[in-house]
Amino acid sequence: MGCFIMLKRLKERLRDMLTLMHGNFLVVTLCTSYFLPLTHIFSPYEPVYFRALGASSLIIGTYSAISHLIGQLTGVPGGYLCDTYGRRKIIVVGNSLAAIIRFFVALSTDWRSYFAVRLMLSLASFWTIAENVILIDSMKLKKEE
Repeated sequence: MGCFIMLKRLKERLRDMLTLMHGNFLVVTLCTSYFLPLTHIFSPYEPVYFRALGASSLIIGTYSAISHLIGQLTGVPGGYLCDTYGRRKIIVVGNSLAAIIRFFVALSTDWRSYFAVRLMLSLASFWTIAENVILIDSMKLKKEE
């Protein structure tokens, strides 16, 4: 008997979750589901590539720490830009800027240029806050009684 109640609750929760899949939420989820795994396929090789360009372990670690710090600090200006210019515009501009910067990543010939361009890519992550806000606003949440 308890198993049937658990299955019923699971079915209700699954149905509630699937009702979220519409509009902006669906578009952002599908795009993220497609591109994020592709990004993570190559990310384990970034330190190897960095070392091949001549960087030491200390430089690679420093880059990683600074990159994560910049990623965290861009949230505040990203939120301000969202409120000022609109979420969709910030997402388009941020993604376009990131695409251009990735082109320069491909042109890097030594660890210094790679370091600088990758840090610029971290700075260009300001648009992710806009994407998160659109996701949250797009959810249809039931109010608990």
